Order: sequence, then C-alpha cells, then structure tokens
Amino acid sequence: MQRRVNLGLVNIGEVPATFRIAVRTRSGQRVDRIINRVLTEDELYMLEDAERALGVPFDETMTIRMTIPSGTAVGYASVVETNGDSQFLAAVPAQ
Repeated sequence: MQRRVNLGLVNIGEVPATFRIAVRTRSGQRVDRIINRVLTEDELYMLEDAERALGVPFDETMTIRMTIPSGTAVGYASVVETNGDSQFLAAVPAQ
C-alpha cells in the first residue's frame, strides 16, 4: 500500500457552490485532469486517492488548487501514510 491523499470540500453557504480541483507544477502549469463540481447547501465532496483520480503522482514541487468561483466552501486534505498514520490539512485561502 502506498501513501494516499484524500481531498474534500464542504459547502458552508446557503446557496450551491461550484468548485474546481487542479494540480499545478511549481511554474504554474496545470497537470493532467481537472475536476469540476457543484455542491448543494451543506453538501460534502470527497475525492479518495486523489493522485489516482487526477491521474498524477504528487511530489513536493506541486500545488493542489481548489478554486471556488461561486458560493462558499472550505477545503481540506488528509494524507494516510503506508503505516496507517494520518494527517489532516486544512486548505489555506489564497487570493
């Protein structure tokens, strides 16, 4: 079993929220797939094993970008190591 990265978003607003998940290199180039979805009020979206789902192995030079063009949502990641240890990482808003 390899390390697994899971990504999640929760709509914390009163209207639907649209979001996009993409992986970018250090230079800002998009890597492989983009995921676009709409979350209804109070809905949760979970992307298990994001490396497999997005089609790219993550490394330390990459950034996972969660963009929310409309609505209000919060994002997070969980990293599960091969020995079962896990970390929770809250997304940091950026402008």
